[in-house]
Amino acid sequence: MASQPLVQANGLAKSYSAPRRTASPTMALRGVDFAANAGEVVAVVGPSGSGKTTLLYCLAGLEPATAGQIRLFGADLGTLTGDRQADLRSQHVGFVFQRFNLIGSLDAEANAMLPAQMAGKRVDRDAAAAAFAQVGLRGRARFLPRELSGGEQQRVALARVFLARPAIVFADEPTGSLDTRTGREVMDLLVKTAQDGACVVMVTHDLDLAALADRVVILVDGSIHAHLSAPSPAQLLDAFQQVDR
Repeated sequence: MASQPLVQANGLAKSYSAPRRTASPTMALRGVDFAANAGEVVAVVGPSGSGKTTLLYCLAGLEPATAGQIRLFGADLGTLTGDRQADLRSQHVGFVFQRFNLIGSLDAEANAMLPAQMAGKRVDRDAAAAAFAQVGLRGRARFLPRELSGGEQQRVALARVFLARPAIVFADEPTGSLDTRTGREVMDLLVKTAQDGACVVMVTHDLDLAALADRVVILVDGSIHAHLSAPSPAQLLDAFQQVDR
């Protein structure tokens, strides 16, 4: 029997109220069906404003769905209290946001270790040093966020995820602040995270990196335009260009 997806959405819709009463609501997602399993990387790509980040936030329970069902680790998010959802995320979910959400008064190491410690997971400085070496931050552990570049802050956010050892990682443009070489190294780390048994769901604008995923979902105007399995960069580019045509 196939294992149950770690995250699954059926008929997922999300709308936002218009600023004026007479205007129609903005539909960010329109009946999306989505699933991701342990051990795989799923990349979500699409034009700006297509609903990619909204999809990620709804799947993680950070945004409530307007309609449809989302199951995270088999639990129906619509039936869980806010506290129960937060507990589920704390224990099993890792995030890499476009905004790095680092605490300014804590150094890089403390920022990286905090989520794992709050979840009651054992983590020490040796593990932190190994995670920092993984993401190319050796020697930067004692720096405050304001003393780090945007790319370095992004790598602290990645080290934070690796230390927490989550079952699923939601990554919103995880390489957006990095140069090409470092971005590829980070993508390789995310792929390895999946190979070690986790699930990675990532939003990216970089089609070359997206082509390294096991599956790619192309989202257009809040709906799935195409669903590709292990596409080559050329196949992905062709499918993406069809959106413009």
